[in-house]
Amino acid sequence: MYLIDSKEKIQEEANDYENLAIKNKTKNGYVFFIIFILIINYFTHGFLGEFALSKSEVLVSSIVYFILAIFIYFHHRWAMAIWAFMFIVDKMYMIFFIASLSISSGAFLMQIFFGYIAFALAFNSIRVATSLKRIKKLNETPKNS
Repeated sequence: MYLIDSKEKIQEEANDYENLAIKNKTKNGYVFFIIFILIINYFTHGFLGEFALSKSEVLVSSIVYFILAIFIYFHHRWAMAIWAFMFIVDKMYMIFFIASLSISSGAFLMQIFFGYIAFALAFNSIRVATSLKRIKKLNETPKNS
């Protein structure tokens, strides 16, 4: 599938993780995507008029997303899964909302596009974090003499 890395690519990233540049780490792309979404949410809710979230709702969601992004940066798989779940549920809500307003199909497709990117980034990041945890566990096991 597009954007879903192969098992070999995930293992290669995990094996060479310490030597990778910041831009080549999957979780950094995930964190960047979350920050990108935060910026989009912050600026677009003012343009949605009566359908927009209130400023306090945008602030609360931004704080939650930012806290999860910090945990994601430190390879917490639960945070990766929770953020992706929350974001995909939001995209599904927006799809139903757009369908009820009979807005153009472009808006509908954008929700699917961003939802898929969130899923792919979360899936790849969880797989890399799992591989890193497995490698760490293997390196910590005491060797029998």
